[in-house]
Amino acid sequence: MASSFETTAHAAANKISDTASAAADDISDVAHRLQGQANEQIDRLSHTIRTKPLQSAAIAAGVGFLFAVIARR
Repeated sequence: MASSFETTAHAAANKISDTASAAADDISDVAHRLQGQANEQIDRLSHTIRTKPLQSAAIAAGVGFLFAVIARR
């Protein structure tokens, strides 16, 4: 009887371990995809700032002004 319980417990532990490992792999894959997407966005933004510096500065100033107005409230 104890051997049957040990076998069942061992099988359950293996299944939990496999499920956790698969979940960790999925999370890692998502994290890598998100990192790649973030890097692409940073590259695009950097390119836009380099090609349109005055427009970028004006937008940054406008956003800063809006944050200042909101922060005062």
